[in-house]
This record gives sequence, structure tokens and C-alpha cells, in this order.
Amino acid sequence: MHISKQIFNRYIKPVFVMLALTASCYTLFSFTTAKITGDVLSVLGITSSQANERITSTIMGGYINTYGIKNLKSIASGNKTAVAQDLLVYTKTFVNSPDFTREYMAAKQAHKPDAGTAPEAPEVFKNNLVEQAKLSLNNAQKYYNEASAETKALFKEALEDAKKYAADMQDPENDLLKSYADGYSMMLDNYKKDSAARIAQWQAEYPDNSIMFVKKRLEEFMKVTADIDFNAELVEKNGKKYFVNQQYERKDYRWKMAFRAGSDVIKPSRDFVQQWLNEIK
Repeated sequence: MHISKQIFNRYIKPVFVMLALTASCYTLFSFTTAKITGDVLSVLGITSSQANERITSTIMGGYINTYGIKNLKSIASGNKTAVAQDLLVYTKTFVNSPDFTREYMAAKQAHKPDAGTAPEAPEVFKNNLVEQAKLSLNNAQKYYNEASAETKALFKEALEDAKKYAADMQDPENDLLKSYADGYSMMLDNYKKDSAARIAQWQAEYPDNSIMFVKKRLEEFMKVTADIDFNAELVEKNGKKYFVNQQYERKDYRWKMAFRAGSDVIKPSRDFVQQWLNEIK
């Protein structure tokens, strides 16, 4: 199973913790998986392999991966609490498994920032410019030599400029080369600081312990679902429902999805997520 860089990059956005493959499944219960494999996955119409893939992409990407779930609509309109509980028992078991850890570590490594390009040492910088100047001079000389009598004058100025540039690049008093040499130490120091900062940010975003990554998702869930008004009034316009309270209408999609999930899913979910957060050291 491969997690694309595009999907993984979406992690940096604050996202709703939707680990359940359906908008109705927001709870994470930690019991046995005995009945889940035999019941809930078949109810959903997916295999354990498909469930694992969707759970992984959901946690990594921070969005709902419901593609291929045959019975999603009927489940969402049924006993949401029971389905959410059973499915997310499976979810928590999976995120604590070696398989998920391997997927997480592979994705983490794939997104490790590269070292970038260190500034060239002054002598290397000078030599590269000298080589470029020589190449330009050779080309200008070639064009001049091959020019017809009628066009030779047109290439003479370019040739003279190329000669002057080549001579300037070998002049020890060249202002560009001196300025580069004078600023090299600062450029190198800035490069090292930038590289260290990017590595530190990467480590903060993708901890070595995959459960600490999941913890961030749980914390996001608790934050987003802290103030859901499940009694909010709706009005239908042109076949679409809107909140009467305009403050609610301006809420982001995560808050609205939690509202649609309903209190019978969100409230027990919050109880368990808080308990799980307390367990994570």
C-alpha cells in the first residue's frame, strides 16, 4: 500500500479526525475485534485489507476515504452508534498494529526534507564562473569565425563582451567574487540553520512514534467537536439545508460533518477519545 505525497502533505492542515470511513463513525472504542471482522466489515461491504487502507489514508490525509464502501448510505441512516463503535474498535486495533507503524514510518521517511543545496565555497563559485565565461567566449569566437563577411561586424561586439567577461572572472579584484567570498560564512550559517529548522519541523509534524501522530488527530477531534449544537435549526432552500443561525453556517466543513453525524455518535466518541488521550504517554 502506497501513500502518495499529495495525500500525506494534507496532514499539515488542521483536519477532522474521521477514522471511520463514514461520516457517522467518529468514535474510537478499544475492546475486542472478534465480532468486527465478521460483522461490521461485511455490513460495510469491504474487506479488512480495504478497511486498513482507508483507515491509513484517513489518518494520514485527514479526510474521509469512503470510495468503494457499498453500503454507506444505508449504514448512515441506521444504527450509527453501534456501527461506529464496532468499526472503530477495528480502527484502534489497526493503528496499534505493526502494519500501520510500517506504513507510517515509510510515509514519514518519504517526506523527510532534503538537505538542500549548500552554498558553494568561494573557490568553487569562482571556478564555475570562469568555466562558464570560457564557454561563452569559445561560442562567441566560433560564431564570429563562421560569420560571413556581411554579418561579421554583428558578432564582433558580442565577442569583445565575451572576452571582457572572461577576463573579469579571472580578476582577483572582481567585485562579485569578493562580495561572494565576504558573505560566504553568513550564507553557510544560514543554510545550516534553515536545514536544522526544516528537520525540526518535520520531526514535530511526524513523530517517531506513530501513536503520537494519531494523538494529534484525536486532539483535533476534541477541539472541533467541543461546541456542536445538535439542536441547531435548519431551513431548506432549493433542495439544500442551511443553518438558520448564520454563525453556524459559517462554521467549517468539519464542524458541519460532526453535526450531521449526530449526538448519538459524537458524544460517546468524545468520552472515549478523552479516555484514550489520557492513556497515551
